[in-house]
Amino acid sequence: MREEERARQDPEPPRIARSDVGALVARARALAAAGQRRILGITGAPGAGKSTLAEELVAALAPDAVLVPMDGFHLAQAELTRLGIHERKGAIDTFDAGGYTSLIRRLRRQTEPVIYAPAFRRDLEEPIAGAIPVPVSVPLVITEGNYLLADAGGWEHLAGLLDEIWYLEPGEESRIEWLIRRHVAFGRDRHSAEERALGGDQRNAELIRRTRGRADVIVPGTFTGPPSPRPAGAAPRGHGRCSCRDRAAGPGTPGERGRGRFSPPQFPEAAWGADRGRGWRASPVPAVDEVLVGAPRSRPPSTG
Repeated sequence: MREEERARQDPEPPRIARSDVGALVARARALAAAGQRRILGITGAPGAGKSTLAEELVAALAPDAVLVPMDGFHLAQAELTRLGIHERKGAIDTFDAGGYTSLIRRLRRQTEPVIYAPAFRRDLEEPIAGAIPVPVSVPLVITEGNYLLADAGGWEHLAGLLDEIWYLEPGEESRIEWLIRRHVAFGRDRHSAEERALGGDQRNAELIRRTRGRADVIVPGTFTGPPSPRPAGAAPRGHGRCSCRDRAAGPGTPGERGRGRFSPPQFPEAAWGADRGRGWRASPVPAVDEVLVGAPRSRPPSTG
């Protein structure tokens, strides 16, 4: 379908509920069956469940899909320190946007026998180069990350390389509580986890929310699988962030093989208990983010 034919005119993107996993898998499967490589992007605020959904899709479509996370393009800790921005790790200017865009462009061309993508190790807080092989035969690449719809600061060419971008929109309170628990699982105490989730993470979330209107599909609702957070200090297995679901399943699971990324299940709002916090307040968006929301994105032209 040509770019001019694909420009969306609807004021609100179509919606598919997060609970309707069958419909989400079917839509992704249709992309994989298009006859040439397609790239599906999944975006949303920190803690929205991007990696969880991406893993579910890859598992359902295997071997026809592979996950290439944006997090592999975190700048290294040493470079963040040199730039004086290590305290803002995760903000939009703490990633190699140009490198990520270039990789997506290479994946879209589908001309190399295998392309290696980086992963991100949360136990090390460092990206790991060459960790994810993408063979030329794989018809669907799924990429997930915070800033897929940003429109400036080096990100402006990314969205146009993706065939579809889904925006995840869980309940705000459950998203923040899930995010706090993830920080705790990686070694923070509850207080510092809340500070991170309600500070820098929330500023990033406000920026991401402003890009929502450029998405192709809105995915509202929260994944409600049984919560099984990993103990604090436990190192993730494999080259990426492993799924907590895989820990319980024992050796030989996808997480044990290092296929996944750490993504504990979403916590439904009803499952919180008495520690649901002090009331979530958005923090001001810093000036660096002010120019990163633009007009509706263009779509990649057909190569078929």
